[in-house]
Amino acid sequence: MSKPSLTLSVRLRHPRIPAADISAGMGVKATVARSVGKPKRSNGDKPAADRNAETYWAIRLIERKDAELTAAIETAASWLQDRNSYISRFRAKGGSIEFYVSLSCDGHFAEELPSAVLERIVKLGVYLSVEVFT
Repeated sequence: MSKPSLTLSVRLRHPRIPAADISAGMGVKATVARSVGKPKRSNGDKPAADRNAETYWAIRLIERKDAELTAAIETAASWLQDRNSYISRFRAKGGSIEFYVSLSCDGHFAEELPSAVLERIVKLGVYLSVEVFT
């Protein structure tokens, strides 16, 4: 069984804080960002009439072939822990934080996540989303 290719992104959402303020608080510019109240991106030639209902801020933190899921989550948790002062305030003001993991593999994939890793992301208040492509 080969290890999968893995991408891990950190995604933040907030009903009021603009993306630029999140970038300043996190100390890094987002890979993708959309601010609350700004026009949605349009598809095609027509401008979008709708506005973003919330701010979406994301950074692709890890992108590797032959990666281990547990190690990637631990790396992301450490990265986020270094910003704990900001993320605690961010969450207290209504924000949410997600680790989005995309795995691509040939055939079967299985990995056990230790309870200590799960406990760590729970303490950080992080949602975990995993998508597997075969």
